[in-house]
Parts: sequence; C-alpha cells; structure tokens
Amino acid sequence: MGRNSKISKEIKTKVCKDYKNGIGNFQSISNALGVYMDMVREWYGRFIKHGEDVFNQNKTNKSYTSAFKENIVKEYKSGIELKDYNPKSELYTCKNRKTTYEERIEIVTFILENDMDYKSAISKYCIKYQSIYSWTKRSIKW
Repeated sequence: MGRNSKISKEIKTKVCKDYKNGIGNFQSISNALGVYMDMVREWYGRFIKHGEDVFNQNKTNKSYTSAFKENIVKEYKSGIELKDYNPKSELYTCKNRKTTYEERIEIVTFILENDMDYKSAISKYCIKYQSIYSWTKRSIKW
C-alpha cells in the first residue's frame, strides 16, 4: 500500500466536518469522492477519536533506537524465552460436540473468570475454539 493518499488531508477533514454537521451521509460523500463508503466511515471514526491530526502523513517508517535494538539482541543471546507460550497439540484435535445452553453458559463464564484464557477452556471442555469464541463474543455483546 502506498504512503501517499489519493485524497488530501484537507478534503478528508472537510468531509468529516460536513458529516458531523449533518451535510450529507456516508453514501453520498463516498459517491462524490469515488471511494468506498467504509473508507469514509473509517475516516470519520478516526477523525472523531483523534482529531484533524490523524490525517497527517508520515514521511518515513517508524524506527527503533539503537539502544532498544541492542537490548533485544542481549536478551536473545542470554536465552530469555516467552514463558507464556505453551503449545498444546491436543487442542487442535478436538471435535465439536453437542452442548446444552447451560453448558455454554458455564464455558463462557469460565472464559470470563479466567482472563479470556481460551486454551484452558478448550482443554477442559474439548470444544473447538471457533465455537467458544463465538459464544463468548455474543455474551459480551449482550
């Protein structure tokens, strides 16, 4: 993806201010600019959250300081490992099974009480990640 936007900062700012003041909607604005409606919606969300400066373009990539890089290399050479990485191959072989509504509530409660630890829930209940994730997401939404 290129660094230079086809739509200028000024136009994006004007469009967001117009929408905020009730002039047009996402569909009409996107049609006028020749961009997708979701793009205009994203601009507006970023504009509301961060202000006009959100559309300023970075001229260069972000970089790390040499001290930070040296620290990472020292840690790597000293053998520091990720302690919370715990591969569990049995998690990927679980088959989905029929569950009752009460069991789903129990699983979601377990997830929420254990700091969103899906691996523990999968190993305890032997249910696929996709199912547990969707149940949890739905319960949080409500």
